[in-house]
Amino acid sequence: MEQLKPNSLQLNAYREIKRRIATLVYRPGEQINTARICAQLKIGRTPVHLAIHRLELEGLIEILPRRGVVVRPIDHAEIMEAVEARLLVEPQVAALAAARASEREFAAIRAALDGIAPHLATGDSEKFMEADCDFHRILARSARNRPLGDLLAALHERCMRVYFLSVSRNEHDVRIMKEHEAIFEALTSRDSTAASDAMRRHIESLRKNIRPLLTS
Repeated sequence: MEQLKPNSLQLNAYREIKRRIATLVYRPGEQINTARICAQLKIGRTPVHLAIHRLELEGLIEILPRRGVVVRPIDHAEIMEAVEARLLVEPQVAALAAARASEREFAAIRAALDGIAPHLATGDSEKFMEADCDFHRILARSARNRPLGDLLAALHERCMRVYFLSVSRNEHDVRIMKEHEAIFEALTSRDSTAASDAMRRHIESLRKNIRPLLTS
């Protein structure tokens, strides 16, 4: 078997630790045992430590005196600010996508949307969240505005743990599917106003759904 290069090891460690944080395997405020991670991932200490420092820069991990590596608690105000920023940006991105997306991109968005439903049926919240993010990422890419796409990607990253909690609530999953279908219909109709409105309703629904999660 080909040996992984050091950069690949670091990337693998980074992705796996980040996945565990996003899906609450590592809970907010929990101390992370780096030796255990090394053993679980069968990766040496250096790639794991480099991954942890990268996650610290992203605001997901804190390195504290006498406590070591700790998962950063969810900042309720920061999450609501990120959702507010999405509300300002993403409807415009949807409007641009309605005007600029190619038929091939519409097909890719449709495929992403169809990929969500099976995970709704199985109740796999992690896969559901990944497929949901694919839908939004492909839609943003089809707007053909890289700065807006990068901004949205950063906003989504900030909220992944709360998104995971949100999609773990089955009643919201069904609403997500209906809201996505409304967005897609507006996109393929080349109706920028309807696409913007549908995306705005979708994000408002998310904001309404996550607010009690942040205050409980």
